[in-house]
Amino acid sequence: MSIDGRCTLPGVLSLLGACCSTVALAAQSPRWAPATLFRGWQAGAAAYDAARARTVVFGGISGDFEFSGQTWEHDGVHWLARHPATAPPGGFFHTLAYDAARARVVLFGGSDGASLLDATWEWDGDTWTQRAVATRPVPRQRSAMAYDAARQRLVLFGGADSIGDRGDTWEWDGTAWLARPSAASPPARSGHALAYDAARQRIVLFGGLVVASSTWLADTWEWDGTSWTQRVPALRPPARQGHALAYDSARRRVLLFGGQDANLTLLDDLWEWDGTNWTPRSVAVRPPARAFHTVAFDTARGVAVLAGGSNGAALGDTWHWDGTAWSEPLPQTTPPARSLFALAFDATRARVVLFGGQSATVLGSVLRDTWEWDGGRWWSMPPAPSGRIASMCFDAARGELVSFGGGTTTGASAETWVRRGTTWLRRTPATSPSARLRYAIAYDGARQQVVLFGGFTGGATAMQDTWTWDGTDWTRRTPATSPTARIDHALTYHAPTQRIVLFGGETNSGAVLADTWEWDGANWIARTPPLAPPPRSGHALASDGQRVVLHGGHSAGAPRDDVWEWDGSTWHSAGTAAGARTLHAMAYDPLRGRILLFGGRGAGDIEFGSTWVRGPLVTAASQPLGVGCPGSTGVPVLATGIPTRGNAACPLDLLAARPLTASAFGLAVATSQLALGGGCTAYLASPLVLHPTLTNASGFASIKLAIPVDRTAVGATLFAQALVLDPQATIGVAFTSARRLVIGD
Repeated sequence: MSIDGRCTLPGVLSLLGACCSTVALAAQSPRWAPATLFRGWQAGAAAYDAARARTVVFGGISGDFEFSGQTWEHDGVHWLARHPATAPPGGFFHTLAYDAARARVVLFGGSDGASLLDATWEWDGDTWTQRAVATRPVPRQRSAMAYDAARQRLVLFGGADSIGDRGDTWEWDGTAWLARPSAASPPARSGHALAYDAARQRIVLFGGLVVASSTWLADTWEWDGTSWTQRVPALRPPARQGHALAYDSARRRVLLFGGQDANLTLLDDLWEWDGTNWTPRSVAVRPPARAFHTVAFDTARGVAVLAGGSNGAALGDTWHWDGTAWSEPLPQTTPPARSLFALAFDATRARVVLFGGQSATVLGSVLRDTWEWDGGRWWSMPPAPSGRIASMCFDAARGELVSFGGGTTTGASAETWVRRGTTWLRRTPATSPSARLRYAIAYDGARQQVVLFGGFTGGATAMQDTWTWDGTDWTRRTPATSPTARIDHALTYHAPTQRIVLFGGETNSGAVLADTWEWDGANWIARTPPLAPPPRSGHALASDGQRVVLHGGHSAGAPRDDVWEWDGSTWHSAGTAAGARTLHAMAYDPLRGRILLFGGRGAGDIEFGSTWVRGPLVTAASQPLGVGCPGSTGVPVLATGIPTRGNAACPLDLLAARPLTASAFGLAVATSQLALGGGCTAYLASPLVLHPTLTNASGFASIKLAIPVDRTAVGATLFAQALVLDPQATIGVAFTSARRLVIGD
């Protein structure tokens, strides 16, 4: 049970006075960062950190086939991206387990895509630390590990090394790895799973695969700290690998979900082991079938947390099992990977809108799905009437998104569509450009017109015509000079010069261009800056209000990852960004001061589904401060979420390991130290906001900070500490250590 209060941060921030208003956002250097989305992944690993009431996930293979080195924590509702200074290398098929005696999540082994690993790492809630041990298991992947609470040891069994499957047993005592031979032992295997049955004080093993003989296993074994014993229940799950086990401490059952059988069929069945028999649990609503996922049991909330896995593609969904039913606490969705799509910021809805494009999985198909980005996550919206490969911009004068033509399943289109609110509407102007795709479009803020240039019909001939849209009709313009005919170029509006900027593209002959042009409302003006990006096509442009930013594109037979900025006079090199790609898109979100980048096509024609942002980013932080004051059950723990701007429910969790008769959370904007005796310190100073919590027999309480989306909150610092009434404590009260919270992006 948790006591769930809510604290709105604007009330706290009002204590900051000029602090927030003095955050120097404009002085920060823009940088690129992946958006903190819990994206699809497979073959990662998870463990529940009981001291901090978090499910911890590390690594895996992402939907973009990248080897993730990311650390995530699930607080029961949200996934929180952690950014420690040091971390294990990105990898997959490693194993995690929580060492309760030392309050550490321990990682071992896995693969980095090139080599098998044998490193031991520990996560303390703030950073990863590699442990230097001379004797350890040989490098391996697809092993399994669980914590034996009775003996305070982590137990590791099996896995695949560079030669084949292994059947060895090892224990980690927090200092050293110890080989534990057993007269009777499970056969060598990989892809199996372990869980600790606390009621019976046994490690339970089920299933796996013997690669050398292609034998799929359905055996059950138990480890008592000395030897393995095979159990032969009357009923058991079918043979499988890539499944997950977790111990449900509330119902005293070991849970098994999913995996892959000998026919390579993915499974969605749920089983429970009570120490004697396996029992299938049949429920109407359940997670989709999958393998190489994770399950960890959240003891603070009494639910098993299932995440990730593969069903042919990497999955990013999260499910909770409460002993009776499955539920999705917050479905995480993101647009599928694609290229040649439309992206623009809709000021009326304060969201970036994505539409259409070419599917990464279905060759030759075009998409009609519509998505919105609210600064923190993607939302699936009602689709457009038809799919197309098109471009789009926001018509600020009329408050609607405008898209023209594009490629459809039947060829090039000459239709004009607008999106007003969430509704797509077809316009029927008297005059219209000819059917085309792979053109460029942008809104001219000075003249309140949409400008369209170039493109082609799908044949061999590119165009060089210029058109403007006034909300009612298209007008063909006849400038004295014009860029050459081209496709896959890019346009954007540069407010300081009040001109549309065009760069690059590809000509009829296949030549890739590096020319810069500006549209002043009447003519195209060729610019000859002293420095310019190399030739390219399929790149993306967006203006951040001060400079035009260019990223990526394709030239010299390969996609690019370089970034350039146009200041109205010349181009400046600005490093790299989100990985080499082409046929992607960018849009500037002025509300949040960010450029959003999505999708595109990389080397080998792999299409991306990753989301990146560029802006004056401040890294959110939650840092420990000082030493807490112990009570009768030790020092209580204060765990926090990551205080990012726009997080409407950033948790502050109190774990006291004793019934709470009275407790409180304190928040302040400055600290001074007050010695409380026994070497512990109270850190909160006036002005102070106190949030009392109610009686709670479980010793777990929580409040939620509602951090505003307002950019002025970024960079603000708060201090948090919690106290517990404990008559047996030296001073009658136990304090947690403090936390310094920096609100970031």
